[in-house]
Amino acid sequence: RFGQLQQQVLRSTKGSSPDAQLAAAYRDAALGNMRKRWNVAFHEWCVQAIEYYYLLDTELRERWLHGSRGDRPRVTVISEALRKAAPGTNRHQLAQELPTRLKLLDLGSCANYFARHSTFDV
Repeated sequence: RFGQLQQQVLRSTKGSSPDAQLAAAYRDAALGNMRKRWNVAFHEWCVQAIEYYYLLDTELRERWLHGSRGDRPRVTVISEALRKAAPGTNRHQLAQELPTRLKLLDLGSCANYFARHSTFDV
């Protein structure tokens, strides 16, 4: 039903505005879809993966920089940069260039889910 509504709204666009009733039904369906547990879980997973990859959480960043190898179990942006960096470059030097917030262009999530998180400028 949700996908069908989207197609109907797109087809109803004449000039610059879609049919108002279809657009309202699509908005309501999008909000209902956003609240489904699987959708919330997926978006939370995305947030956690992005926060880890860019080391946006201060505690995680400190553990990753100063902890043991066990504190760095997954690839991060620093891991990638270290592979490409000049010999002698260390993770502490690269961490100085890490952002504390990311600009995020959210295409298609319908409910601006990522704006709820303080680590993103959406």
